[in-house]
Amino acid sequence: MWVKSALSFVLIVAIFGAVVARASVPVSLFKQALVSGSIGPVLSTYMSGVGNGYVWANGELKARKLPLLFCAPKMALTQDNFLQVLIKEIKEPTNQRKEWPDDTPIELVLLSALEQLFPCK
Repeated sequence: MWVKSALSFVLIVAIFGAVVARASVPVSLFKQALVSGSIGPVLSTYMSGVGNGYVWANGELKARKLPLLFCAPKMALTQDNFLQVLIKEIKEPTNQRKEWPDDTPIELVLLSALEQLFPCK
């Protein structure tokens, strides 16, 4: 049993490592990780980087006096926040979608979810 679990873990890390190296993770792969309960540190760290990239982009947009991507609350957004926002959006899509297509990049899903969760007024 332990060997099977270890092999499953290695396979998932290898798949996510390969996908992250291509710079895009499809919804289908993220759903598989959710079902198996193995999101893992590689994908968590990657999504934290994506989310922080959006925060930095917002900072640059604000400095240029351009419209922001989203208007986050005064609290700092963390790795856990980004993952929870992403998971909720995949399970319960906003934007009047029934579900996100399997080939949609989760990076786009996260951005859309942040825009819906923290709209600029």
